[in-house]
Amino acid sequence: MKRLAYLLIALVLLSSLVACSNSDPKDSNVTSESNPYTLTFWDVDSRDPWMVAYENFEKEFTNAYPYLTIEREFISGGDTPVRVQTAAASNTLPDNLNTYQMFHRIWAEQGLLQPIDEILDEIGRDNFSKLFLDMGTIDGKTYNIPYHMIPHIVFYRKDLYEKYNLSIPTTWDQWYENGKTIHENEPDVYGFLIYNDFPGQPYWLNNLMMCNNASAFDADGNVIINSPETIETLEFMLKISEMSPRDLLSKNQTDARLLLTQLQGAHLVDSTSTCNAIYEADVIEYFGAFVIPVMKGNSQAQNDYNGFAISRDANWDAASKWLRFWNTEENTLFYAQNTNIGHISTDKRATSNDAFWNSERIAPFKDIFAQGLIVSDLGVVGFMNNRGIVPYGPEVNSRGILVDMLNMMVLDNKTPQEVVTWAEAELKQVKEDVDGN
Repeated sequence: MKRLAYLLIALVLLSSLVACSNSDPKDSNVTSESNPYTLTFWDVDSRDPWMVAYENFEKEFTNAYPYLTIEREFISGGDTPVRVQTAAASNTLPDNLNTYQMFHRIWAEQGLLQPIDEILDEIGRDNFSKLFLDMGTIDGKTYNIPYHMIPHIVFYRKDLYEKYNLSIPTTWDQWYENGKTIHENEPDVYGFLIYNDFPGQPYWLNNLMMCNNASAFDADGNVIINSPETIETLEFMLKISEMSPRDLLSKNQTDARLLLTQLQGAHLVDSTSTCNAIYEADVIEYFGAFVIPVMKGNSQAQNDYNGFAISRDANWDAASKWLRFWNTEENTLFYAQNTNIGHISTDKRATSNDAFWNSERIAPFKDIFAQGLIVSDLGVVGFMNNRGIVPYGPEVNSRGILVDMLNMMVLDNKTPQEVVTWAEAELKQVKEDVDGN
């Protein structure tokens, strides 16, 4: 879903323009029937289920506030950061924005967003995971409200686990043996489906590192990838790669999901949004899910989220009405029931409601979503942040360092120690480049 690859470059190039721009909010007059207003909303999603949820919201919102008109514009995730920086330079940011958590934090640090603490306090902070709120909070002020999450879990062939009497693994060794049993006894099924394309995110290696207390950086931004935990993770990845189609290493998330829904793989590490592919292929009866076994440390896998923010240039009255209305209990429930399957609501008022779990589209995925909710509070937001929030993740991803690590080992026969030594030097260069800017 996410392509963070080249985006940080645009932020750097345009930051000087932003710093020189006017930081005063635009017209903050109270909107009313005698003072109508057209509210601008930049959106990064246009898929059919999302549009069902959004269009219902817009209809209800404009019925409640007939003097407010919404001008929604879809902007692809890859184009959004550049558009935001360009608009900031001319004081023409939209009122409300929908985007990924990392960008919200960057924009808040640049002074492009307004804090929304009063709205969040009205909704109730306890309705959201602290994991997400911490990511959107800077110097005690919170700048976005999360609305869906996509925790990373292991999708597995439930029917084959039953056939061979396999138990849900609690260690990597057990997980390996389960994959081996299926790989050796089912000629048309791979034990694991490991994809590793560039510029996509290397979810397999990244997630396993998080669950083995391995990290690229510590909380202070020091490079710590050359560790026994990273080497141990690479050694496991090398073992299981022998039971994955070799050409899948050069392919992407969509390719891996296709093989999964064609019943050609026993295990796939991916986000809960994989459920939408399973739903569309109508093969839910074959699949279950479990959390990645945690070998060391206390972190679970990656758990990203989308959120809404109010820009520096917004009409606060209109934008806050929009944000409050989205977060009514009725709307969050409708959204949770009708959006892309696997985009799990971050609002606990929805996920604690039986009407959500028993709804027609969600009920078949109840057990899989429950595994995702385990990751909700224990997971790691963003890329390579399991020691704390550091600014290097997008640049690490844009240079394909973790992708290259896996390829060097599997395709070029480099040892895990050789790989981490190389990665250590590359990450130090990233740190030097980012800090220098």
